[in-house]
Amino acid sequence: MKITWYIPPYNKQTFYNLMSPFFAEKIWRYQFPYLVNTPEKKWCVLIDNDKTIGFSSYMVVKKGIEIGEIYGLTVDAWKKIASSTLKKIAKDEASFHLFTDVKKVDTYQLQFFRDKGFEIYRETKNFAFLKRNDEWKKKLYENSSPIV
Repeated sequence: MKITWYIPPYNKQTFYNLMSPFFAEKIWRYQFPYLVNTPEKKWCVLIDNDKTIGFSSYMVVKKGIEIGEIYGLTVDAWKKIASSTLKKIAKDEASFHLFTDVKKVDTYQLQFFRDKGFEIYRETKNFAFLKRNDEWKKKLYENSSPIV
């Protein structure tokens, strides 16, 4: 399994060669009705034998970072892609407020995010909306002096 990141600007033909079924095929459109690509979105794609077996995306917005749909063919693939996404955000992004949502029926996803410090801030019949405030990290960085 190989993880590939698509950070704008990226080769869209290569990206859509891997991701087009998820954007176009009816079965995937039903599972991911809000799956949309935008110029600002950053994508993580998990590939096995030249086939996409997982993906995630995130986008920096005014309120922080919105983690988009996360898909994994298996629970292990889902956890691998979700972990990679959180690590990439921690490494590359300055925002300390993260937001995502999960379907309530996917209890392992909800538990994964709760184990990572996310809290439910809103619920609907089918979804749990989660957030994590890492403001304490910002204070830690502000109070540390660089090693010279």
